[in-house]
Amino acid sequence: MNCQHCQKRPATTHIKCTVNGKKSEMYVCAECAAKHGIEVFGGTAGIGVENLFGGLFAAPSLRDPDEHERCRFCRKSFREIVQSGVVGCPECYIQFYDRLQPSIQRVHGKTTHVGKIAASGSPQMRKKREIAALKEELTKALASQDYERCAVLRDQIKELEGEGND
Repeated sequence: MNCQHCQKRPATTHIKCTVNGKKSEMYVCAECAAKHGIEVFGGTAGIGVENLFGGLFAAPSLRDPDEHERCRFCRKSFREIVQSGVVGCPECYIQFYDRLQPSIQRVHGKTTHVGKIAASGSPQMRKKREIAALKEELTKALASQDYERCAVLRDQIKELEGEGND
């Protein structure tokens, strides 16, 4: 079988990719694989995590993250998350939300968890989820210029954030 990209050389690498639930497969030669950032090791392809996440993090602010900002709990920097492909702790999702959100959206198609929530979930976690949902709704209301709804949502968020801070 010839390379599906250049149609000239024999295909030596099989690439499988799933993005937003859509699966695709491609057979390419080593040269075309290298042109697309895929390193070939003994007939198997490996995408460097840095290249993979570098491509996923599309916004300029994500390509040049602040190296000094670290998660206040696990102490992992955003650059370390990009390089390893692993988020350090749940707090990283909150602290680096603005930088992680576009990639999560691109890969999963959603930015909120839609699976089961443990019945024994802590009240603090439920409150965080409610605040996050309200903030997302506030963003949508701002985009549609529904300023009355924005004011209501802003007040709800302030009230929830103020609870327990007495």
